[in-house]
Amino acid sequence: MSKEISMFGETIESMIDTKPEFTDNLMYAMSILSDAQEELERNNKETARKFINKAKYFISEEGRKK
Repeated sequence: MSKEISMFGETIESMIDTKPEFTDNLMYAMSILSDAQEELERNNKETARKFINKAKYFISEEGRKK
């Protein structure tokens, strides 16, 4: 679990629970990447890194469906 916190800032279970039901994984990943861009603008590199890891998780989950 501490690896998840380090990578994402929260657990995978928490990430899945907070994803809106009506949003597919790829659209959600795009939204998270927008958040990462905003954090980079604010020079919050660690937060941006975690957002990018979250986006990568949801993109990889979409790939597993196929």
